[in-house]
Amino acid sequence: MFLALNPDRLRVLDWALLMMLGALVIIPALGQTRACISHEILHAEIIREMAERGDYVETKILGERIPDKPPVMHAPAALLTRWLGHPSLWVARFPSALAGILGILAAYEIGRALLDRRAALLGAVALLGMPGYSLLAREALPDMILCAGILFSCLGLVLGMRAQKPVVRTIYFALAGGAAGIAVLAKGPVGILFPVFFVILVPFRRAEFKRPRVGWLVFIVGLLATAAIWAVPAYLRDHGLYLHQVIFQRDLNLAEAVQKKPFYLYFGVGFLLSLPLSIFLPAALLDCRRHGYSSLLAMAAAILLVFSCVPKKRDHYLLPMYPFLALGIATAIVRRTETSLLVRRVTWTLVPLSLAAMPLYFAVIQPRILHTEDPEIVFAKEVLPIIGTDGRVLCVQVHSEVLAWVAGRYDGMSDLNLKSATTVDRLRQAPKGVYLLINEKNLAPLLKTTGPLPLKLVLDRRVRKETWDLYRFDDAPDPVSMKAVKAI
Repeated sequence: MFLALNPDRLRVLDWALLMMLGALVIIPALGQTRACISHEILHAEIIREMAERGDYVETKILGERIPDKPPVMHAPAALLTRWLGHPSLWVARFPSALAGILGILAAYEIGRALLDRRAALLGAVALLGMPGYSLLAREALPDMILCAGILFSCLGLVLGMRAQKPVVRTIYFALAGGAAGIAVLAKGPVGILFPVFFVILVPFRRAEFKRPRVGWLVFIVGLLATAAIWAVPAYLRDHGLYLHQVIFQRDLNLAEAVQKKPFYLYFGVGFLLSLPLSIFLPAALLDCRRHGYSSLLAMAAAILLVFSCVPKKRDHYLLPMYPFLALGIATAIVRRTETSLLVRRVTWTLVPLSLAAMPLYFAVIQPRILHTEDPEIVFAKEVLPIIGTDGRVLCVQVHSEVLAWVAGRYDGMSDLNLKSATTVDRLRQAPKGVYLLINEKNLAPLLKTTGPLPLKLVLDRRVRKETWDLYRFDDAPDPVSMKAVKAI
């Protein structure tokens, strides 16, 4: 009875439940090294080098500037690395894990503002069970920080649109702008695009929400103030050169795609990665016909359509869609459970199973089916005893950051571009005893440009679907090198 009469305490208990569930789903085996997705070790090495330098403004790899994303994810992990005294994949992934847990709380509060407690709690819990959300919360990528920034920005906007007092509205809009600033720093313009969509779609047919007018100025000020925390030091470093490189980097060009993928691709991907809740999507659409417009489903559809229209498609781009989809479907489920025993039973079966699946796989199943570390890490551990602690390695078209990460150093390691003219000169002038690490399929194209090189094959291993070779520069061309040239 006390809890029923005390909504504030009930909310705190909901927060505690969601944080506990989030930790139980996301944290177990967070530092596993058996399977690392693309670019995870790249980000982990950037974090390690940042901690080593004590520079939290600029991202570098192998000591060379890399104008990638601002260090929204890297800087906190680098600070934690220095505090703990050693790098690890657990530390590299922790900012994503924390953002994933906080994102669950933000989704719950958005649900409370737009729906009710039951739908908000079910949507937040079910979101945690979606593989499209919980998997990215376990990976050292900036996408989860983008998602959390968008969610907190939308939360600030919905609270601001509902607030009656001008001062309170101003504070909420400023905080919403600050959260959008974090999202923009993490991943680019979509960090502000989707909160704008939220303001357009949510107040539709709801008179209690007043869209911001002057509030947009406050929102922009909050966004700029947050961005300035990184942008000002970055500008002062070299009068804006590094800042310009980050802003106009090629990776932010979403229209650029190596392979064009069909428009409808994300419809299947989104359905699969939002299981098991997505099986209730037809019921949610039917619920819209009965009860009218759903701003949350409209928001999810808008995000899906935006990314479907972009030629460059990657599965993790859909991450900001899942919270709104979960809350929209949860609304329909709560309504149906009042009259349907089947829906109630299916929900109480599938949602707990989806929560248990993630920790069960990473903590129990994965160690039994993957008996060794990630193949690239295993290869790097074979290479390091060969090259020694002070050996020089020229890396061509391989993930050189893995070697640096395992070695805990990058001195003597160089990442060369196969198409660069300087690569040819460096290889032709390489002294005896220097090593060349290269993907086997790139050796012939390289030798076609450089001509025969005095290479001696030292190690070759199958790494996933490719073969990586380690050569040492010797006195005369090795027969392998000559054979590769003749085969061109």
